[in-house]
Amino acid sequence: MAGNQSPRTVTLWLQTNGVESGEIKYSNVKLKGVPRSFKFTTSSEDDYALHAELSDLEPASTYTYEIIFKSKTYGPFEFRTLRNGKSEEEFRVLTGSCAYINDSRFESGKPYGAHYEIFETMAKANPDVMLWLGDNSYLRDVDFLNPWSMNQRFRKDRSLPQMQALLHKGHHYAIWDDHDYGPNDSTSSFIFKDHSLKFFKRYWANPTYGLNETPGIFTSFRKGDAEFFLLDDRFNRDADRSPNRPEKQMFGPAQMRWLKNALVNSNASFKIIAGGSQMFNDANKFEGWQNFPQERKDFLDFVAEARITGLFFLTGDRHHTELAKIERPGTYPIYELTCSPLTSGIHPVSEEEKKNGKHLPGTLIEERNFCQLDFGGAGSDRRITVSSFDPTGKMLWEKKIQLSELGK
Repeated sequence: MAGNQSPRTVTLWLQTNGVESGEIKYSNVKLKGVPRSFKFTTSSEDDYALHAELSDLEPASTYTYEIIFKSKTYGPFEFRTLRNGKSEEEFRVLTGSCAYINDSRFESGKPYGAHYEIFETMAKANPDVMLWLGDNSYLRDVDFLNPWSMNQRFRKDRSLPQMQALLHKGHHYAIWDDHDYGPNDSTSSFIFKDHSLKFFKRYWANPTYGLNETPGIFTSFRKGDAEFFLLDDRFNRDADRSPNRPEKQMFGPAQMRWLKNALVNSNASFKIIAGGSQMFNDANKFEGWQNFPQERKDFLDFVAEARITGLFFLTGDRHHTELAKIERPGTYPIYELTCSPLTSGIHPVSEEEKKNGKHLPGTLIEERNFCQLDFGGAGSDRRITVSSFDPTGKMLWEKKIQLSELGK
């Protein structure tokens, strides 16, 4: 799996079943010559998972690579380095949340997960980036009571045969939500949260994970003229049901300070903010940023005062998909795409939420699906085309959002 990319480096992820020595042979498709080699040995210390950072690469270049062991060769696969600097290129991002993989050893009744072929369909869409929006695995009661079982769940889910084609397409980034962090509706009180962070770092090749003084998974990455800000809505979270005092937090002051400074310093046209929980759905009676009114208000006040443009929000969690448009007096509207579920069960939306929600007509989907963001156009016609697809690849809806609608 290809993870973080930059103009001169790319990180690849792999995992073996035991101690294995091998090499990654890779070459620039446009340059002739002997392939370069990265030799490795996996270790039990990281449950035989490896992050291989390939360096001294050429910007804006496609490379092919093979993973070679004594008895078998895997590939060829591809990765691509970034262009140097901001560019109005065309690129495709796939996204989704809530990927439940059944495990008959610990379950009874009707299986909760289904339509694993969605991953193969997504691979055929040839994404440049795959952004996993949380609940990328589901820790059960049998898992989150001890760290060993937590890791085994992540290992088992990652080996799903139908997922392999997608893992070999594009570059993968991720955030978490409650079910791949800990128990349902997990907060900062989860006693094994340090292990959750350890395992997230093990299985996802993001550029960074939090800050030295602020543990977590928040980070950012760039692609073309877009910058993606990946938030951590669990590690420092207070309970949604706790009293609405000014200090109540979903993200926490340190992460919010990082995000605000990063937004001010960003020269990206599109500033995509991704979080596990919904952020602007006040009709949502479950978890979400609406339960942390002071923290959300402080952020929106800052965005208005600093005149941050180009904002677009991605969320998961809710087991349905919708594209919401939230009007803001005196400035441009906020768009929030909630995309869920990939393979987990469907949670029907209440009639009250259907009536009072801010979703655009035709975008509320109550079935398994994934979402696609196509960045295209140039100049005044720069835009994101947002769409939703069912597990077979049938388009469910499509909306175009011009950059000019986002305050630019």
